[in-house]
Amino acid sequence: MVSSTFKSFSALMFAYLLVSCGSNSSSSVSDNSSVFPDPNAYYKLQTLWREPENKCLEGNHFDPASTLEGAAFLDDCVDATGQEWKFVEVDSVNSPGQYFLQTKFREPENECLEGNGISPTSTLGGAAFMTGCGPFTGQIWIMTEFDSVNLPGYYHLQTLASAAENKCFEGNNVDAPVALTGGAYMSDCGNFSGQLWKFTAIP
Repeated sequence: MVSSTFKSFSALMFAYLLVSCGSNSSSSVSDNSSVFPDPNAYYKLQTLWREPENKCLEGNHFDPASTLEGAAFLDDCVDATGQEWKFVEVDSVNSPGQYFLQTKFREPENECLEGNGISPTSTLGGAAFMTGCGPFTGQIWIMTEFDSVNLPGYYHLQTLASAAENKCFEGNNVDAPVALTGGAYMSDCGNFSGQLWKFTAIP
């Protein structure tokens, strides 16, 4: 369990209203879909930084025997269900533009991506991971287009919990001696290519 992110939903909604984190959920992002996100589609997620190396976000499986003990990470893009992501809107009426993120791999177990937060007491040291879906602020994601004029189609990803602290999802790099041995994690938002995400619908 990640006590630092598992706050009450109502409390986080109040905190979220205090930050400026708009959503661009209606924007066309994918090369293969005119509506984003399509609730019936699965997407590949890539960062601007690792896109040239053809790396995609792998949701993984939270288990000591898994790579990085189950942390989400950027891996070679392949035809793998752990890299096929679906956006599930939390509440289109009361909370538009807020989504759970599920992989086709862990969807049958009703698992969602938990953004987590770096802390000595956090699960996996703070790396993102798949866990049972629930109304937790660390599992509710929002997307904000970074620069629709000069860099269209790339987004910052935040959870409601991380948005209150201006933290964004960092893809990281498993192939280097870096934080959390390369697991994806929340970091201070900035003009960083590792935080700029592209979503491509899978045909």
